[in-house]
Amino acid sequence: MATTAEASFQEGFNCSQSVFAAHAEALGVNQELAFRIASGLGAGMGRMQETCGAVTGACLVLGLRYGHSAAADTEGKDRVYALVQDFHRRFAELHGTTRCRDLLGCDIRTEPGRRKFADEGLSKTVCLPCVRSADRILGEIVSEKFWS
Repeated sequence: MATTAEASFQEGFNCSQSVFAAHAEALGVNQELAFRIASGLGAGMGRMQETCGAVTGACLVLGLRYGHSAAADTEGKDRVYALVQDFHRRFAELHGTTRCRDLLGCDIRTEPGRRKFADEGLSKTVCLPCVRSADRILGEIVSEKFWS
Protein backbone atom coordinates (compact mmCIF):
# COMPACT_ATOMS: atom_id res chain seq x y z
CA MET A 1 0.00 0.00 0.00
CA ALA A 2 1.42 3.38 -1.03
CA THR A 3 1.96 6.06 1.57
CA THR A 4 0.47 9.50 1.07
CA ALA A 5 3.88 10.76 -0.09
CA GLU A 6 4.24 7.94 -2.61
CA ALA A 7 0.68 8.43 -3.89
CA SER A 8 1.24 12.16 -4.42
CA PHE A 9 4.47 11.46 -6.29
CA GLN A 10 2.78 8.87 -8.48
CA GLU A 11 0.03 11.42 -9.24
CA GLY A 12 2.66 13.76 -10.67
CA PHE A 13 3.68 16.01 -7.79
CA ASN A 14 7.41 16.49 -7.42
CA CYS A 15 9.48 14.76 -4.75
CA SER A 16 9.60 17.74 -2.41
CA GLN A 17 5.88 18.45 -2.70
CA SER A 18 5.07 14.81 -2.06
CA VAL A 19 7.10 14.52 1.14
CA PHE A 20 6.14 17.92 2.54
CA ALA A 21 2.41 17.69 1.80
CA ALA A 22 2.20 14.21 3.35
CA HIS A 23 3.09 15.73 6.72
CA ALA A 24 2.00 19.35 6.45
CA GLU A 25 -1.73 18.98 7.14
CA ALA A 26 -1.01 17.32 10.51
CA LEU A 27 1.07 20.42 11.30
CA GLY A 28 -1.60 22.94 10.33
CA VAL A 29 -0.78 23.62 6.68
CA ASN A 30 -3.47 22.64 4.17
CA GLN A 31 -2.44 20.38 1.32
CA GLU A 32 -2.89 22.97 -1.45
CA LEU A 33 -0.60 25.44 0.33
CA ALA A 34 1.89 22.68 1.10
CA PHE A 35 2.08 21.73 -2.58
CA ARG A 36 2.65 25.37 -3.50
CA ILE A 37 5.30 25.97 -0.82
CA ALA A 38 7.39 22.99 -1.94
CA SER A 39 6.77 23.34 -5.68
CA GLY A 40 10.09 25.03 -6.48
CA LEU A 41 12.19 22.49 -4.62
CA GLY A 42 11.67 19.45 -6.85
CA ALA A 43 14.43 17.92 -8.94
CA GLY A 44 17.10 19.26 -6.64
CA MET A 45 15.69 22.79 -6.32
CA GLY A 46 14.13 23.94 -9.55
CA ARG A 47 15.66 21.14 -11.62
CA MET A 48 19.18 22.31 -10.72
CA GLN A 49 19.79 18.82 -9.30
CA GLU A 50 21.38 19.95 -6.07
CA THR A 51 19.85 18.61 -2.82
CA CYS A 52 17.24 15.94 -3.56
CA GLY A 53 13.70 17.29 -3.37
CA ALA A 54 12.62 14.50 -1.02
CA VAL A 55 15.31 15.76 1.36
CA THR A 56 14.30 19.42 1.05
CA GLY A 57 10.66 18.46 1.57
CA ALA A 58 11.70 16.64 4.74
CA CYS A 59 13.65 19.70 5.90
CA LEU A 60 10.47 21.76 5.51
CA VAL A 61 8.60 19.25 7.67
CA LEU A 62 11.29 19.29 10.34
CA GLY A 63 11.31 23.08 10.35
CA LEU A 64 7.55 23.27 10.59
CA ARG A 65 7.41 20.70 13.40
CA TYR A 66 10.52 21.57 15.41
CA GLY A 67 11.74 24.93 14.11
CA HIS A 68 12.04 28.22 15.91
CA SER A 69 10.28 31.49 15.17
CA ALA A 70 12.22 33.87 17.40
CA ALA A 71 15.51 35.16 16.01
CA ALA A 72 17.17 34.93 19.42
CA ASP A 73 16.13 31.29 19.95
CA THR A 74 19.55 29.73 19.41
CA GLU A 75 18.48 26.57 21.24
CA GLY A 76 15.60 26.13 18.80
CA LYS A 77 17.92 26.74 15.85
CA ASP A 78 20.39 24.18 17.16
CA ARG A 79 17.57 21.67 17.73
CA VAL A 80 16.20 21.85 14.19
CA TYR A 81 19.69 21.90 12.64
CA ALA A 82 20.56 18.72 14.58
CA LEU A 83 17.39 17.02 13.32
CA VAL A 84 18.10 18.07 9.73
CA GLN A 85 21.66 16.76 10.03
CA ASP A 86 20.35 13.48 11.47
CA PHE A 87 17.86 13.16 8.62
CA HIS A 88 20.58 13.96 6.06
CA ARG A 89 22.90 11.32 7.53
CA ARG A 90 20.21 8.62 7.51
CA PHE A 91 19.15 9.40 3.95
CA ALA A 92 22.76 9.42 2.71
CA GLU A 93 23.40 6.08 4.44
CA LEU A 94 20.55 4.56 2.44
CA HIS A 95 21.20 6.22 -0.91
CA GLY A 96 24.90 7.12 -0.84
CA THR A 97 24.23 10.85 -1.26
CA THR A 98 21.58 13.53 -0.95
CA ARG A 99 22.49 15.22 -4.24
CA CYS A 100 19.90 14.73 -6.99
CA ARG A 101 22.40 14.67 -9.86
CA ASP A 102 24.43 11.95 -8.16
CA LEU A 103 21.33 9.95 -7.28
CA LEU A 104 20.09 10.02 -10.87
CA GLY A 105 23.43 9.69 -12.61
CA CYS A 106 22.38 12.07 -15.36
CA ASP A 107 21.85 15.79 -15.94
CA ILE A 108 18.13 16.36 -16.50
CA ARG A 109 18.81 19.94 -17.58
CA THR A 110 20.00 18.51 -20.89
CA GLU A 111 18.06 16.67 -23.58
CA PRO A 112 20.26 13.54 -23.33
CA GLY A 113 19.83 13.56 -19.56
CA ARG A 114 16.05 13.91 -19.78
CA ARG A 115 15.99 11.11 -22.34
CA LYS A 116 18.04 8.85 -20.03
CA PHE A 117 15.75 9.76 -17.12
CA ALA A 118 12.68 8.73 -19.11
CA ASP A 119 14.15 5.72 -20.93
CA GLU A 120 15.54 4.17 -17.75
CA GLY A 121 12.45 4.93 -15.67
CA LEU A 122 14.50 6.77 -13.07
CA SER A 123 11.41 8.41 -11.63
CA LYS A 124 10.27 4.97 -10.45
CA THR A 125 13.63 3.36 -9.73
CA VAL A 126 15.40 6.30 -8.05
CA CYS A 127 12.99 9.10 -7.18
CA LEU A 128 10.11 7.03 -5.79
CA PRO A 129 12.42 5.10 -3.42
CA CYS A 130 13.87 8.45 -2.27
CA VAL A 131 10.37 9.77 -1.54
CA ARG A 132 9.54 6.53 0.26
CA SER A 133 12.65 6.56 2.44
CA ALA A 134 12.40 10.30 3.20
CA ASP A 135 8.86 9.74 4.42
CA ARG A 136 9.93 6.74 6.50
CA ILE A 137 12.93 8.53 8.04
CA LEU A 138 10.71 11.46 8.99
CA GLY A 139 8.34 9.05 10.70
CA GLU A 140 11.24 7.52 12.61
CA ILE A 141 12.56 10.89 13.75
CA VAL A 142 9.12 12.09 14.86
CA SER A 143 8.55 8.84 16.74
CA GLU A 144 11.95 9.04 18.40
CA LYS A 145 11.34 12.67 19.45
CA PHE A 146 7.92 11.71 20.81
CA TRP A 147 9.38 9.04 23.07
CA SER A 148 12.45 10.99 24.18
